[in-house]
Amino acid sequence: MKRYNIIQEKSYAFALEILRIAKNLRAESTDRVLINQLVRSGVPVGADVEEAIGAQ
Repeated sequence: MKRYNIIQEKSYAFALEILRIAKNLRAESTDRVLINQLVRSGVPVGADVEEAIGAQ
């Protein structure tokens, strides 16, 4: 049985929010470098959490 993990849930929600923000910024802005950096720094948090869970 898989245990409920609040960190896993919140990191997933965080990644979705980052992608939503980036999508909205792309529609309004031309500064793609900063938007891409936002996505590259925010989304991998969930992958790090999954890796830590798998290592347990």
